[in-house]
Amino acid sequence: MYAYLPLSEIDLDAELARRLPRHLAYFHLALPVAEDENGLTVALAQPDNRAVRQVIETALGHPIVPVRSTDSEIRAALDRIWHDVDTARGGILAWAEDPGQRAALAAFTERSVRSPFPHLSVQMSEAASPAELVESARAARSALVISHAATPETRRALLLTAPSAIWLTRDLEAIPAPRLAVLRLNTPDHQLLDWLPSIARSQLGETVVLAAAEQAATASGSPLFSRLTALLSPDDPRGAHIAELRHALTDLGVQGRLKVREGTLGEVILAETADSPYGLLLMAAEASGSFAAEVFEQIWDRIGGALLIKAG
Repeated sequence: MYAYLPLSEIDLDAELARRLPRHLAYFHLALPVAEDENGLTVALAQPDNRAVRQVIETALGHPIVPVRSTDSEIRAALDRIWHDVDTARGGILAWAEDPGQRAALAAFTERSVRSPFPHLSVQMSEAASPAELVESARAARSALVISHAATPETRRALLLTAPSAIWLTRDLEAIPAPRLAVLRLNTPDHQLLDWLPSIARSQLGETVVLAAAEQAATASGSPLFSRLTALLSPDDPRGAHIAELRHALTDLGVQGRLKVREGTLGEVILAETADSPYGLLLMAAEASGSFAAEVFEQIWDRIGGALLIKAG
């Protein structure tokens, strides 16, 4: 049993709470609330989930003392903590795995990234490895890491460990359009709003927002109707989430199409990228990044320019 902590009755330390990256805080519904010699006290919606506790401890670099709070209390507290934070405060850190590509990466960054985000300063990294790059990005509190990564090992390492948004490039000459924005249908999807509107307004090409509906089945495994209707209904939480994001993107000037396809998210992404020549894939935060890394490798040769993972 874990002690229950009513978050509405305590004063939150915003600086302490923001030590846990936003994407992990929202995905796992976790909020650091106090620190002492025993470690960090963290309010969790699922304090008895060992895997969640391990993820949070790894991210914070300290043992945690779990307490229980409700989903709604934690989400409301996170909204208060993060609502006025400038996600672009740390600038852009650019790195080429092959030093011979540094000049081409700098030109790509200026052409394809600075146009939508002119307020972000750019620093070229001379890191000798992905691990060194990640440490540099963490120390600089970089909002975006752009990497020309030549090997699957490097790409996976960055997707799994980088503390900020990741833009991995394949073709430094390509224009990152049209764009495919993938919804995971949970709170981290909101992080697409940090990046997609600026990209869409500054780059030509269509924006497609993609959601997946897995087929429902009985307890015996017999197929039923798909969950497509649920994703299109505002009375269903997933449908309401899609509608909310669609309205937000429209209000922010993003024009495009919404697609809802049947299948697992991985199947739907692979099918969509096989059918259409996308230059840029955007995906919101995800618990460990392993899903994104696996899908990314399968579509690496299909997309023309880059993959953007919002991870912080």
